[in-house]
Amino acid sequence: MSKGIIFDDLKNVVSRLKSSDFDDSEFAYEQYTSGRSAFDVAGDTIHTIQGEVTYPRGPFSVKFDDLIDSATKITESPPGVLPYLKGAKQLKGTNPSPRDVGLPCFTGDSNIGIRWLFDTSGTSGGSDFTEWGRLDKDTVKGLNDIEIPEKDPITDMREDASVSPGFTHPEDPRVVEGRINNYWWEVWCARCQELMDSWRVILPAGTNDTRPLVLAPHNTIVSNNFNFILFESGSKAVAAAAVLGSEQVQNQVHKIVPWSKGGTARPGVKHYRALLHQHRSKIEDIVDDDAGDVTILANQMDSVHESLMTALRGYVSDPTGNQIRDYYSAIPSGDALEYEIEGIKPSGDDEVVCFKTSEGEVEVGFSDEADKAASAGIAGWLAAARGDTVDDVLDLPVFSSDPDTVRSVLYETGFDTFRQKIVNDYL
Repeated sequence: MSKGIIFDDLKNVVSRLKSSDFDDSEFAYEQYTSGRSAFDVAGDTIHTIQGEVTYPRGPFSVKFDDLIDSATKITESPPGVLPYLKGAKQLKGTNPSPRDVGLPCFTGDSNIGIRWLFDTSGTSGGSDFTEWGRLDKDTVKGLNDIEIPEKDPITDMREDASVSPGFTHPEDPRVVEGRINNYWWEVWCARCQELMDSWRVILPAGTNDTRPLVLAPHNTIVSNNFNFILFESGSKAVAAAAVLGSEQVQNQVHKIVPWSKGGTARPGVKHYRALLHQHRSKIEDIVDDDAGDVTILANQMDSVHESLMTALRGYVSDPTGNQIRDYYSAIPSGDALEYEIEGIKPSGDDEVVCFKTSEGEVEVGFSDEADKAASAGIAGWLAAARGDTVDDVLDLPVFSSDPDTVRSVLYETGFDTFRQKIVNDYL
């Protein structure tokens, strides 16, 4: 009989131990202790990665004007703005909750990262990993003195530092180690999560609510408050997140994880790895039996994720051209512009976005502009977590979103509905 971990009431554990009444069907002990980070799920090899510290080690900033004149030829404005998924703040505080939507809410100036300019040389995937080349030494020397960090404190901090596969993936650690001192100005610790363009299920490591969320294949920095699983397809990522987020599996998480003082769960990647291994046949069944539904939902979440990043970039850029306000046609009163947004909800009309605010509901109309109303809804979801007003949303540069997709993901919380369906049909 193979080893296992018993899931039962304490009063039953001793008697079951005495009678050897358990096996690895309850919990895959071997998988928990083996340290294997990759295995097959639904026909694909998936990777599980321990969360790493990804915030930049040492200050470094580059002005956009300098980049325009440099050899990198960057034309985006602003360049490389990425969401920085930092912690529980981005998993709650909005209405609807990110837990219901299935996607994190990127909020606050402190949670916006500027993507570093990585070189592609020495990597197996080449240009798949980055959009731009690294700044050369001449460019660094040409920046204002206040923009350049002191070399010695940075190289001293990195001395004898080991580089784990966790924050070099998908690059080999040996490739990254060669850059620790040779390219001392590089933000070497914010690496793997920036370079990832795969589907990921992120798994909170320091909160009582340990339900997972999905990251679509858009570059996003993820802090060490999360573990994550890499998937080749969105349908498998969504199916796995639904299973791992079910009440049944969450009960398992909370029975096996270590707890810190204060009662906060600290699940590690090995806990989720074993649970994923245990429930992999369920994920395979979902992907096979509900292929249409799960594929549609994955595509919708991908679309909303992309729109969220577009709105986020709008928050940190100077608007050029049209703003969302150029397209709205009706608002209850001018005072409503100053109301703080607390959430969004369906309005019953594709051309109207309904904000939940500190002063009650505010409906803003967009005549014959359903896509702009959908975009305002996405921007409003970000604004709810930022404490911004209706006016702040209307200030954003205009962009377009699909009304049906926004309705399903943000208003009707398609992921939460799907997760409940999985519970009813498979668990």
